[in-house]
Amino acid sequence: MKLDEKSIKSKLGGLRFNTWLIFTLFASAILVMLWFLQLNLLPPYYRAAKIGTVRSIADNVETMVISDQPLSSMYQVARDNSLCIQLADNYGNKSNFNGIGTGCYIDKSLPNNTGDFDYTEMLEKIKESSDGEYNYLIDYGSQMIVYGRLVDAHLGRYILLINSPVTPEKAGLELIQNQFVALTVLVLAFATIASIILARRISRPFITMTKSAKKLAERNFDVSFDAKGIKFNEFEELADSLNYATAELKKVDELRLDLIANVSHDIKTPLTMIMAYTEMIQDFSKDDKNLLLEHLDVISLEAKHLDNLVENMLELSMLQSGTITLELIDFNLNDLANEIIKLFTHKNQEVVFEADNTYIINADRVKIGQVIYNFINNATKYRRHKPIKLKLSQNDNAVRLSVIDDGVGISPEDLDFIWDRYYRIDKNFAREQEGSGLGLSIARGIIIAHNAKYGIVSKENVGSEFYFDINFISILK
Repeated sequence: MKLDEKSIKSKLGGLRFNTWLIFTLFASAILVMLWFLQLNLLPPYYRAAKIGTVRSIADNVETMVISDQPLSSMYQVARDNSLCIQLADNYGNKSNFNGIGTGCYIDKSLPNNTGDFDYTEMLEKIKESSDGEYNYLIDYGSQMIVYGRLVDAHLGRYILLINSPVTPEKAGLELIQNQFVALTVLVLAFATIASIILARRISRPFITMTKSAKKLAERNFDVSFDAKGIKFNEFEELADSLNYATAELKKVDELRLDLIANVSHDIKTPLTMIMAYTEMIQDFSKDDKNLLLEHLDVISLEAKHLDNLVENMLELSMLQSGTITLELIDFNLNDLANEIIKLFTHKNQEVVFEADNTYIINADRVKIGQVIYNFINNATKYRRHKPIKLKLSQNDNAVRLSVIDDGVGISPEDLDFIWDRYYRIDKNFAREQEGSGLGLSIARGIIIAHNAKYGIVSKENVGSEFYFDINFISILK
C-alpha cells in the first residue's frame, strides 16, 4: 500500500522508530569508538605495556647479576618471556641468552642476522642518559624493542641489553579483528532486537492513551486510561493523572451545564416579568395611576434583581482572576458581625450572636461583611426551627467566624461542590426570592483573597456550619 506524506512523517517521527534509531546509533557509536581504540590506541598501549614488562625483567636480571646467580638461569628467563638477553662486561665479553631464535636483533653471532645493530652507539646512548638506561623501537621482521641499561656489580660494570618483539603476531591480530567483526554484528543485532521490543512496550500505552484522549476530545467523559501490564511506574502515574483529569473534566462539564441552566433561568425570569408588566402597562394600567405604580414597582424589583445578578457575576470573575483590590484597615470584627445581624433582624430572621472575645482584625471591612452576610443569607434558606447562630471563637492565632443552622444538612458527595458557583443541592432550578446563586462562590473568593482558611461541617438532617479563619491583630478584654 502506498503511504502518503503524512503517514511517512508519522512513522518516521514515531516513538518506535526513534527508539530503534537511538539504540542503533548508540550501539554504533560505541562500536566506532572501540574500533578507533583498537586501531589507534591498542598498539601504543601494547608497546608501553611491553616496555614496562621489559624494564621489570631487566630489574630481575640486574638482581641476578648482582647476587652472582648462575647465568644459566637467564636462559629460562629469556625462553619464558620470548626475548633475547645480552650481558657484556667492560672487556667486551658478551653472553647471549636467546629465547626468540633467529629473530634476535642484538645477537650478531647468529647466522643470517642482517640487522644493523650498533653496539657502540647503544653503549654511548646508555651512558649519556640521566638514569643509565635507553630504549628504542626497530622494525626487524616485526616491530621490536631494544632496551639497555648499566649494571654495577661488585665484580665490575656490565651492559645489559634486552631485545623483545612488541607487535603481536599477525595471526593474533587477524584473530582479534575477526572476533571484533563478529562482536560488531552481534551487538548491532542485539541493539536492534532490544530497541524494537522496548519501543513496542513503551509505545503500547501511548497508543492506547492516545485513542482514549481522542475520545475525550470528542466529549466522551466515560473513557478510561489504562496502563496495566506495563512495568513502569511513570506510565501508571500518567494513567492515574489522566483518569483524574477526565473525572474533573466530567464534573466541570456537569457544572457548566448547571451554570447555563441556572443563568438562563435567572436571567430569563426577570426579563419575562419585565416584558409582561411592560405590556400590562401599555394595555391596562397606563390610565390607572395606582395600578401603574404597582406594575412599575414589579419592573423595578426585577430590574434590580437582574442588575444584582450581573454585578455578582462580574465580582466573582474579578475574584477568580485576582484583579480585585482589597482596602485593608483595622476594625472590630464583633461590631461588624452585629451590624450584619441587624440587617436580618429587620427581615424577621432570628440570629443569635456568641463571642468568647472581642477581636480586631486587618482586612477589607466591606468584603468581610459581604462574606458574613452571604453565610447568614445561605443559612436562612435551609433553617427549620432553631435560630441561626453566628459565633466568634479563637483558633490559635486566628479568629474563627462560624454561621450555624439546623437545616437539612449536606450530603458527603455534595460537600466538595457546595462552593462552586450555581451549584445547588436541589437540582430543581426554582428561583429563590433573593440572591443570585453566587453567594458562597463570592464568599470563598473573598476569603481566599485575604489568605484565610474556610470550610464547612455538615450532617444530614442535623444542620451545617460554614466558617472561615482569619488572623487577628489583637483581642480586647
